[in-house]
Amino acid sequence: MKWFRGWFAGLLAKTSDEWYYDICPKCGGTLEVEKDTMTGTEWRTYLCSACGWEKDVKVGKALWKALSDARKEEKA
Repeated sequence: MKWFRGWFAGLLAKTSDEWYYDICPKCGGTLEVEKDTMTGTEWRTYLCSACGWEKDVKVGKALWKALSDARKEEKA
């Protein structure tokens, strides 16, 4: 099972730079995350209250939008 934990940690490390931040790259402070899905696309805004660093990341299609689209296709 040790190999699985190592593999899983490696998988997270590879993808974490693309869409997930928990430590500010500018000052090392803790980031706050705001999530917005109103447009049908999931956006996350990472904010550092210590230095003011901010980054908007487009994650992809919002879950509610995907479910709504699937329901419409099912009815048609």
